[in-house]
Amino acid sequence: MSKSLRRRYGFTLIELLVVIAIIAILIGLLLPAVQKVRQAAARAQCSNNMKQIGLAMHNYADSKQGLLPPSGAPNSAPYGTGGGWGFSWRVWLLPFMEQEPLFRQLEPFTRGVGSPGWTGRLPAVAPATTGVACSDVLNNVKLSGYRCPSSNIPERCTTGANGAWIQTSDYVGISGVENGTITGWNDSRRFQNTGTACCGGVQFGGGILVPNGTVKLASLPDGTSNTILISEQSDSLRIGPATSTLTVGWNATSNHGWAIGQNNVGVPPASPGDGRGFGSTVIKFGINVKQFPAITGTTGNCSPTFGICANSSSMVPLNSTHGGGVNACFGDGSVRFLSDSTTLDTLGRLSVRDDGLPVSN
Repeated sequence: MSKSLRRRYGFTLIELLVVIAIIAILIGLLLPAVQKVRQAAARAQCSNNMKQIGLAMHNYADSKQGLLPPSGAPNSAPYGTGGGWGFSWRVWLLPFMEQEPLFRQLEPFTRGVGSPGWTGRLPAVAPATTGVACSDVLNNVKLSGYRCPSSNIPERCTTGANGAWIQTSDYVGISGVENGTITGWNDSRRFQNTGTACCGGVQFGGGILVPNGTVKLASLPDGTSNTILISEQSDSLRIGPATSTLTVGWNATSNHGWAIGQNNVGVPPASPGDGRGFGSTVIKFGINVKQFPAITGTTGNCSPTFGICANSSSMVPLNSTHGGGVNACFGDGSVRFLSDSTTLDTLGRLSVRDDGLPVSN
């Protein structure tokens, strides 16, 4: 056999580098598409979570003569007998979210959940006093239905009793709109928090999920399809000047977890002092407004101007990582995507159950 026939053929170094470059280009082209698919899947799962919450709300109402749960309430009648900090709507929905055993563990509601906000049944050996940390039931409990898969908010709340692992939630009820948000509308159902500097902001009683109140689902003046029930707060906010890169994961539950509700009574809370509410938010800012130059500290600004901080967050805007808007569940159980371009006036009208004002498409 001649030498020419015995010659071996193979890739040259240049040919190999060209092949590697082509593969790298193809991967670069495919990654954005894969990322978009993943984002779409996360958004769809988030929407499905809200759908399940909406169905649970309707099932709850069917079992309670048509009444929805409060956004949050103290452990006072009819929600408990021990006084003090009570539960949010997320707890009252547990039996309708396939979490009946967990709900039964939390009963009976004979003690306030205490500071810093952990809830649950007091251990049998604990002193029979209000204010004892009750993290035994909720420690390490993970409820995927209360979390958006694409959330940037830390899964664990920022404080914990005795090192307890308490989950946050990305879904929040809408309790009303700050006056001046809707053209020509002012709501007298307004409560100004007069607690310490860490706990400012306001609460309202004009939405569907209101503090200490039970709204009848079947008789919403503006209609169930025109009023937002819950939405999401699943992204971090940027604080400081435009050049700032400081982001803070503020939402309605990030400091104390998903279960805590209210301390004060009244609709909205009528008694003075600490009127924080961890089950709802008040609409004051547009969708996905995430930068607040006037806030310069990581604890936030809880004045009536902002109501955005680590220990209350009663006015944190609706926000998400989905890009272009947020998911929202309406009173009729439908879930719709609200665009960033939704005007604040329109968002406000969708957030009050009885303003009587038309809503544009």
